[in-house]
Amino acid sequence: WQRTDSIRIFLTGEAYIHIPSGTKHIYQVKISPPVDSTTPSAFREAVADKTSRSMYLFSSGGDFYLKAYFGSDVTEATLISGSLRIDSAAGKSITPVTLEPGQQARLDSGALQILRPEHISDLWSWKNP
Repeated sequence: WQRTDSIRIFLTGEAYIHIPSGTKHIYQVKISPPVDSTTPSAFREAVADKTSRSMYLFSSGGDFYLKAYFGSDVTEATLISGSLRIDSAAGKSITPVTLEPGQQARLDSGALQILRPEHISDLWSWKNP
């Protein structure tokens, strides 16, 4: 690709993302919790927390589900269809990981795990609350 369009998502909660297939650019999605304070020390702590909980995801089309709550140690990205590649987790470059539909990337306290559908209890909770 000649160019990468960048989408930054500062998330506290859950989100369903749809990127049309056949997209001419790869999208970069950054997941991290929001900064939730105006005091300088709390701001610094929140920025450090955002880095430890962020993932860089690249998709050229598909559907995925994101989950990140402020005050939680876990950030999740679940691929529903299409393509999703993870190149960075917790502020560090990693060997790229490509998810298959149904797989989930779970970043917990700085450690990245890839879970298969049989290990994901709430994979479709967003669809059937």
